[in-house]
Amino acid sequence: MTSPISVVVSKVEPLNLKIELCDKRTLYIDGRPCQAIKSKWYENFPGCKAMNMYMPRNDFADFLLYVPDGQDIVYVVPRGKIAHDTAWATSALEPYKEAWHLLKEMAPLLFERKVEALSKQLRRVIEEAAKRMLPYELIRSKRGVRKSDYRTFAQRRILIKGKRCAIFTASLIPDRDQAWDGAVFKTPKDNWAEVLLYIVDDDIYVVPRDRMPQETSLSLDSSRIYDYRNSWCVLGGVRSNVVKGYEGISTPNAIRGNGLPHSVVSPLWYSNSSPSGGRYKSGGGREDFAG
Repeated sequence: MTSPISVVVSKVEPLNLKIELCDKRTLYIDGRPCQAIKSKWYENFPGCKAMNMYMPRNDFADFLLYVPDGQDIVYVVPRGKIAHDTAWATSALEPYKEAWHLLKEMAPLLFERKVEALSKQLRRVIEEAAKRMLPYELIRSKRGVRKSDYRTFAQRRILIKGKRCAIFTASLIPDRDQAWDGAVFKTPKDNWAEVLLYIVDDDIYVVPRDRMPQETSLSLDSSRIYDYRNSWCVLGGVRSNVVKGYEGISTPNAIRGNGLPHSVVSPLWYSNSSPSGGRYKSGGGREDFAG
């Protein structure tokens, strides 16, 4: 199978650009540091494709060169466009397809090494919990415990009022002439969560796990889901059960929020330096991150 960097070299050579190979992933093209990255397409719905895009953990490359598995195509993406592992739809990727002219760009913002410590979905849930004065804890990921990584905390799990919550983005069903708005509500593959939090546009559906036993598609007007829209009171009515393997989430593995209003704190960076297990640094800065 052809390696990503071989595909990149085969594309660049006819352009008469100078190539300097560093290793099996990195190279300089006309003096610009680049990294070749293998990627894959996947399909959410029929006709709706997206490509997985890994963000390198090092700061070497100005350009990330994504090569879809089995294809002779390179997407030339400036490093400043990526802040975390992600996936882009075909339409979003089209401007970067074989966009070798971008190598001439010099605008600093295009090459800023951005790192988003908390996902957009997790930040959204934190903001909603903080606005309602609900105490929450961030859970350190297994990778975050073993080694320093830009995402130290689990991105799809959070404790709110002591309840184990799993976070999902409910995918709206593409309009196919149906008379109702619907969405796909996925469910976890394990039994860790007591509550499922589904983000749908401006709303969050707060659903007890036993009310959503399996993945399903529902109209947003369905009685099975409608009453759970922004229904944070559900957290007070869920009975906690100990899940094997998750007993005693201790302070070193969780960062706690005290439910302060969103205007008081920034949800992007957290510190684990305080005796209580977590401390905010106001103004969006970072302090002692990722112990």
